[in-house]
Amino acid sequence: QGAVAASGLGEPKRARELLDRAIAKFPDEPSPYFFRARLLLSNPALASDALADLATVIRLQPGHCQALR
Repeated sequence: QGAVAASGLGEPKRARELLDRAIAKFPDEPSPYFFRARLLLSNPALASDALADLATVIRLQPGHCQALR
């Protein structure tokens, strides 16, 4: 939640740091990957990283309807 708040407050670097930490701590949880992908998609240069995160979400939770969009 802190990462989403940081992103909403215009602090994408802070949001990325929080999401990276969440992923390191909970690598089998799809939500941090999904939110990091959404954050990364705001920068076209990071689109491939975002797609990799979305692929991870789908691998972890094949029915994740938001990641499949």
